[in-house]
Amino acid sequence: MARAATGQRLVRMSIGIGAVVLAAVIFGQLAQAGRHAPGTLAITDASMVGSMGTARASADSIQSVRCQIMGSEDPLNPDGGGILTASCTITMPDPANPDSGLAISKMCTTGNKARIEAIQAAGDSRIQAIFDPLAGTCKSILVVNSSEYAPKTP
Repeated sequence: MARAATGQRLVRMSIGIGAVVLAAVIFGQLAQAGRHAPGTLAITDASMVGSMGTARASADSIQSVRCQIMGSEDPLNPDGGGILTASCTITMPDPANPDSGLAISKMCTTGNKARIEAIQAAGDSRIQAIFDPLAGTCKSILVVNSSEYAPKTP
């Protein structure tokens, strides 16, 4: 009788351990679920793209994605409003010398209302800017707010 009770306890304990392992596997996969996209920073002669979360979470102290908006007085009309301008800058390690600590950076600026509104929507998102390489002006700004990009981390 004691042997049967011990056997039943072992069966129950095995079932309990199996349930814990199964739950860990299921919930572990749920925690990893969802589509993940790389937010890798890239710069070309006329474009730049990068995710703010990816830049912040990078192991180096070089990567950054920055957009800013500035309102200033219009010197030609000091009493009648102001001038609104915006810019985005992406800085990343130099791909030609990735371990050197050297960086490359691109910036574009705009006074276009639609592009400024796009930049205002940025938050913790992926930014893509197409720009005029000679003038440095933004020709288009794409802001993607999506769960698939890495969140900012402290």
